[in-house]
Order: sequence, then structure tokens, then C-alpha cells
Amino acid sequence: MQRTRLPTPQPGAPAQPQPIVVAAGTAVTVRLTDELRLQTNQAGQTFSATTDKDVIVDGQTAIPAGSNVTGTVVTQGRTAGWRARLFWFCA
Repeated sequence: MQRTRLPTPQPGAPAQPQPIVVAAGTAVTVRLTDELRLQTNQAGQTFSATTDKDVIVDGQTAIPAGSNVTGTVVTQGRTAGWRARLFWFCA
């Protein structure tokens, strides 16, 4: 069996950033960039929006205000309002 030795981190080298996980079901306030209408939009359709406020997790900004998001309509109705799933991608 051949062993591979991992490189030793250099003193003073910057630490690798750790991912920030936003829990499923977290409320995110967005501004729509696509129009949603009760008469025309249905569950499963997608729309674009931007985050209205920073999403904070454990005191860190996980998603900054102004981030582009893509959402999918989950349910809609006059009494229930809109429910959607949002997806965002970080570079």
C-alpha cells in the first residue's frame, strides 16, 4: 500500500472558508423581478427575484441583500397567498 502525505499548511496561510448552511424552511424576504399573477401563474412555474435583506446564520451573512434567486411556485391562492421554494447559487 502506498501512502500519500498531505501538504503541511504553511504558518500564516489563510484558512479555507467554511460553508454556511441555511436551514430548509428559512423565511427569505425577496423582491420579485418577474410578475406573479393569480390568474396566470401555477404551481411549478419559476420566477426571478432578489433578496431584500441579508440572510444571517449564526451571526454571519449567508446570503447578502441584492442576491439573485430563482424561485418555484409551490402553491398559490387568494386566501393562502403565495408559497415558493427559492434557489440561489454562490460563486
